Amino acid sequence: MSRSDIPVSLRQVLYLALTMFVPLLFTVALVSFAPTKPDATAASKLVAMAIVGTVVLGLIGVLVSTIRRHVVEMTQDSLVVKHSVYTLVVERREIAGIRIRQITSMDQLGLSTRKNGIAAFGYFSGWFWGLHGDIMFCAMSKWPVQLISFEGDVKCRHLALSADSELARKIEAWAAS
Repeated sequence: MSRSDIPVSLRQVLYLALTMFVPLLFTVALVSFAPTKPDATAASKLVAMAIVGTVVLGLIGVLVSTIRRHVVEMTQDSLVVKHSVYTLVVERREIAGIRIRQITSMDQLGLSTRKNGIAAFGYFSGWFWGLHGDIMFCAMSKWPVQLISFEGDVKCRHLALSADSELARKIEAWAAS
């Protein structure tokens, strides 16, 4: 089994963290400055803090997953891309052909809309619709991006992967063998 890491941009992760936590902090600040109800007890404040704590722990879990889960695994039979909370599995028997090209701009990527994924500040993770209605899996956190197009019975026609040309060659060799 071959395993390669996908590079992560810490600046984008910082932006994602700010996007998650600033609205939460703003809401907690507004709620804490609001006058309490006359019948409010210490237990109700504890319940509110427990709810906020649970939300914060959930957001931290998503953020940690976003930071740590960036890997491409190639076994004899499958290609597995794990990026953030999303996973793509491509079986070699489903591939009739493969084409890889390096892209340098978002226009070349050909994304239409998000199907089920994260898209923020140049960080794309998950499932997206292509311009022609095809499904694309994005695992992008940094440039350069390799656009890998699959032919055959693969449900996901395109993989946009933050990777250097060496990893692209490994994937091409895996598909050819």
